[in-house]
Parts: sequence; structure tokens; C-alpha cells
Amino acid sequence: MCGGRETEVRLSTENQVGTVKVEFASNQTAVIALVGEHDLHSRPALQATLTYAAEGRNVLVDLSRCSFVDSAIISLLLATQRTLKAHDGRCELVIPAEAGYVTRLFEISGISGLFRVHASRNVGFASMAAPTPALGNAA
Repeated sequence: MCGGRETEVRLSTENQVGTVKVEFASNQTAVIALVGEHDLHSRPALQATLTYAAEGRNVLVDLSRCSFVDSAIISLLLATQRTLKAHDGRCELVIPAEAGYVTRLFEISGISGLFRVHASRNVGFASMAAPTPALGNAA
């Protein structure tokens, strides 16, 4: 990966803590890594982070260290994808098989079919550097 700037935002709720790491991998790509649990309570801060990171960039959302997301976060990811697509941008996901709950949720619900999903960050970076690919899961 290119050496970029990294920012960490700690989102905390009553019983749960989630962290969002933002890395500007290049002028064209921001990586948003969700760590821990994310739900309705962390949505506003995550939305602001995604909006900022996506200004003129594609977004790669890394869920490999995310242990929980709810429908509020899924809805936010879908909205981010729609917004970026309307401006010829992309929102792709990193969800390795070992991500447990998140992997199962995205597969069972069919949401993984709505995004370009990568098994690793390296594959995600390669995809972001390439021309816009067809929708579906990546290696």
C-alpha cells in the first residue's frame, strides 16, 4: 500500500466501543477500517467520517476486524455506495472469511452481492487501482 495519512476516530456508546480508522492510501482511495462493534449509536460519527473520506475519492471499507454491525451501518454503507456511484466513484468492502459474524451476515442477507467484496486489503487495493470492475465477489 502507498504510505498515506491515517486518522483514528473512537466511537463509544454505553456498553460498546467501536473504532474507525481512516487512511488516505492515495489521492484516489480512502480506506475506512471498522474495528469492534458498530450500530445505530455509532452511525452519526461514522457517517461524517465516510462523507469526509469520500470527498473526491473511492472508499474501501475494511470490516476484517469488525465484530458487529447492525442495519443502521449496512444502510449507511449502501447509501455511501449509491452516492459514490452517482459521482463515478466506488465503495468496496474487505470481508475475509474469518470475519465471523460480519461475513455470515453479509452472505446470508445477500448484501455481499450488492458490493464488490474482497478477501484481503491487498486484493481491495488492486481492485481500486483497476478500472471499474463488474459487481460481485472478488478473490
